[in-house]
Amino acid sequence: MMLARSLLLLAGFGLVAHLSPQATPATQKAPAVTHAGTGVTFEGKQIEEYTLTNNRGMEVRAITYGGIIRVLKVPDRAGRVADVVLGFDTPRRYLSDPPPPYFGAIIGRYGNRIANGTFTLDGHTYTLAKNNGPNSLHGGNRGFDKRMWNAETRHTADGASVVFSRLSPDGEEGYPGNLQVSVTYTLGSTDGFSLRKYFSRTVSSCLPLLAIHSLVWWRAASSMIRSTIR
Repeated sequence: MMLARSLLLLAGFGLVAHLSPQATPATQKAPAVTHAGTGVTFEGKQIEEYTLTNNRGMEVRAITYGGIIRVLKVPDRAGRVADVVLGFDTPRRYLSDPPPPYFGAIIGRYGNRIANGTFTLDGHTYTLAKNNGPNSLHGGNRGFDKRMWNAETRHTADGASVVFSRLSPDGEEGYPGNLQVSVTYTLGSTDGFSLRKYFSRTVSSCLPLLAIHSLVWWRAASSMIRSTIR
């Protein structure tokens, strides 16, 4: 697979954007963001969970392991609240062996499969970690979904945000180049929940194609989903 140096693909995969229930302006209050330790550690670091809320009844929970969106609660027109993304009840479940599905995670460096786990960039052929038969899937054995992310909170005119970031070093899972990545989750008082931006900066040649692997299911299927994944 021949790829030009300038290739920089940023992709939304099961992307949730501007998901907002009805509300009257008179009842709107500023969205909030809080965080707390989960009591679960990975590679000597505690996994933290960040919670975004607004007074419409929306709630988003994301953890520093994999940048995973664990919970997205949204009220329907009747005010009944449901969790509309697939996820586990506790952060510890994401550390299971064998690894669980990619529920809610940031996928990278490359979302989807790379055939035979190889590609050519600037005349050089790179061999990647193979985790899907002969192919490399969603970044390899330990893609972005299985890494710890730094996190910081922000409050802007758009709402309350949590920003997940990390440096993917040259050679990680066989990919070339250093890649600094940040992903921002924002919950607004008017726009609902959105993934405002991806930002990727290459320090040297690399191949990023990022995705968020959240599967959104509506209330009609919620009881089936809960009984299946618990």
